[in-house]
Amino acid sequence: MASDKPSGIDSGILLIADISGYTEYLAGADLEHAPIIATDLLTRVVDSIHPTFEVNKLEGDAVFASSRSDVTGDALQAVIDQTYGAFRNRLIGVSQATSCGCMACEAVPNLDLKLIAHWGNFKRERIAGRDELVGREVIVVHRLLKNTLGFAGPASGYVMITDDCTRALEFDPKAQGLAPHTESYDHLGEVEVWFANLEERAMQRPRWQPATPPLHAATALFNGSLPQTWEVLAPGRSDSCVSHRLASVMEIIEWKPYERLVVEVDRPDARVVHEVQLEAEGLRTRAEVRWYRGRRHRGAVSWDSIGKDLATSTAETLSRAGRHLDRAG
Repeated sequence: MASDKPSGIDSGILLIADISGYTEYLAGADLEHAPIIATDLLTRVVDSIHPTFEVNKLEGDAVFASSRSDVTGDALQAVIDQTYGAFRNRLIGVSQATSCGCMACEAVPNLDLKLIAHWGNFKRERIAGRDELVGREVIVVHRLLKNTLGFAGPASGYVMITDDCTRALEFDPKAQGLAPHTESYDHLGEVEVWFANLEERAMQRPRWQPATPPLHAATALFNGSLPQTWEVLAPGRSDSCVSHRLASVMEIIEWKPYERLVVEVDRPDARVVHEVQLEAEGLRTRAEVRWYRGRRHRGAVSWDSIGKDLATSTAETLSRAGRHLDRAG
């Protein structure tokens, strides 16, 4: 941030978004399908980081990016939460969409995301025909990928922000729910950081709220427990490999098992948002189903017509779910 930096030296946030479990995933799954799924997830990360951050390099399982010096602490927090939310929801969507037994599909839930942010000076150098960021702080942020936090496996995504970064951006990490920690590296010394579990942060975010009244709403009472009803009403699965149909996978907006789900559905006539909320009533479960407007496709019928079609299909779905749960009970 200093004004007396030598020419060609920049200051800003250095950000790495790294997919945990990526190496094990590719090593254990077939080469035909696993890279397609992994690339889809990595693309979600890139799209969420940009344009607040400039993506400088894709490093296999990670995205390395940098910011201009005018990015605020609030903007950094927004990018972190947005990026993890997009990754997590896509991971759930891909996992939910398939019951395929191949390793590429079965191992998807073992992946997670960690984001590491550091502040410092860096320089751009032309190396082997491409721009690379170089400098001590670039080394620091990469070394922090190997740390002693002990997070591993599903639901263990985390954010780590160095103390240098919080000071430069003038924001209070404690107020953001981050805890202090110290890492130590040869030749670099001690690095003070702040961290938080991103899965826990995601669960604490405000629930999704619709911007318009529902196109259609329906309520049904089922002879089944919350888990049984959730399994029947959650988006359906296919036994084919999800790598062949990623474009058709429903987009998860909110996913709280046995309580509430919100998904975006791409119909032939429009993109619509589907909400299901469950509540236990004794040994039975009440389900509230709502559909909301998204975006009509060009040449599509009116929203009134789409709403009537959704009403018909919802009635059929609830009736079919009721018969299934009656037989299961």
